[in-house]
Amino acid sequence: MDKESTKTGFLDRFLRIIVYILGISVILPVLAGILFGSTAASMFGFLFSAFALQAIAAPVGLRAGLTPLETLVFMAFFGIGLILGVFEICQTLGTSSKRVASFIDKIEQKTSKYPFLSKYGSVSCFLLVWIPGIGLYGTPVIAWLLSWKRIPAVIFTFLGFMSGCFTFLFLAGVL
Repeated sequence: MDKESTKTGFLDRFLRIIVYILGISVILPVLAGILFGSTAASMFGFLFSAFALQAIAAPVGLRAGLTPLETLVFMAFFGIGLILGVFEICQTLGTSSKRVASFIDKIEQKTSKYPFLSKYGSVSCFLLVWIPGIGLYGTPVIAWLLSWKRIPAVIFTFLGFMSGCFTFLFLAGVL
């Protein structure tokens, strides 16, 4: 019976990952872009560049025929979907792998000495998302590994990502 509930839990998590990453990050922006008059090809190109370049890709939305506001809205969908998806992937790995679970336990033992880190560490997600090589994909992993509270970590990661989008649109001379 325990194995069956584990399989069901894994399936539920896997479906959530698909909804977050494909549904919120890809399908929703493409459909909305088509509704606003962009072509599907230009929207997929924009989202492909966002997957590769993350916040730096915000000015590419303008080349896809979007206004700056539409670009920011689509980048917001992209960002929140990926952040939630990566957190869900981490949670799935943590619950389905004994090796990962023991690794997390070791990290929790070491970080328990620093209650300030566990209480306010998620604020650093705002800056972590700006670091090349960590960015939007690594920040949720770090927050999860260090057992930071999920909601503040999601919020600060999202705010950091969106501040990057604003910054690159500003640097492109749009805002």
